[in-house]
Amino acid sequence: MKQLLLIACLLFSLTVTSQNNEDLKQFINKNNVALHAVQKTIIAKNLSQSQAIFIGLLKKQVVATHTYSTNTSQSQAIAEDVRTSCLNFLKEHTEGSTTYYEFTPKSEVSKITVDISSILTQKEIQTIESINVLDPQSLTALTLTIK
Repeated sequence: MKQLLLIACLLFSLTVTSQNNEDLKQFINKNNVALHAVQKTIIAKNLSQSQAIFIGLLKKQVVATHTYSTNTSQSQAIAEDVRTSCLNFLKEHTEGSTTYYEFTPKSEVSKITVDISSILTQKEIQTIESINVLDPQSLTALTLTIK
């Protein structure tokens, strides 16, 4: 009887964990849409001074995708930071609705300081930093979503 209860609890926890991982995956993938909206705003409004901010967001998004399978709490915190930054940028620079990008954080996640160079290789960092923000096709070279 104890074994049956243990197996039931294990299956339940696996189901809950996989659902949480799927939610995080969808959240990270939706950040990709938010990043493209930020990029389009930068291009449309000729906000060249915002390119460095955008490059920083790209680095964080790539880190969120890299840490998704190894450190989900870190990945979630970084993904929430990316989404919040995108949302704030869009609210400041666009007249349209931003409700599509809004979210309710699942938990109070402390602001995590991430050493990007400890997660991304130097080549990945250089690739991100060399992105032409004004070229919408340039983001295809990066891993911004989770398959």
